Amino acid sequence: MTTNQTSNLKELLAKDENYLANALYRVFHVVAERGEGPYIYTTDGVKYLDLTCGIGVTQLGHCHPEVTKAAKDQIDKLMHISCVTHHTENIKLAEKLASILPGDINNTFFCNSGAEAVDG
Repeated sequence: MTTNQTSNLKELLAKDENYLANALYRVFHVVAERGEGPYIYTTDGVKYLDLTCGIGVTQLGHCHPEVTKAAKDQIDKLMHISCVTHHTENIKLAEKLASILPGDINNTFFCNSGAEAVDG
């Protein structure tokens, strides 16, 4: 790591400490800049096998090409729609789930978190 990279890392970590809540403990004091497959790459160019990945990448890795393409395609159509509006993709997915899940599924509730699931 060069002197410039070390000072940049220290500067970013200092800004992190200053501007972000310290609600959750950070296991490693690296600054991730991008990810690819099972790896993250830090701002100082170091490649790490991401053994602490979040739920969004556990199954497929970072930036899986099919997921990235699907997300870009959807963003071109609609970035976000409120739950008070009907949405074609939600209808299609609910119908598909009803056809493949066991039992008589005639109602699906999509949500973002466990708290929303409990509320629902």
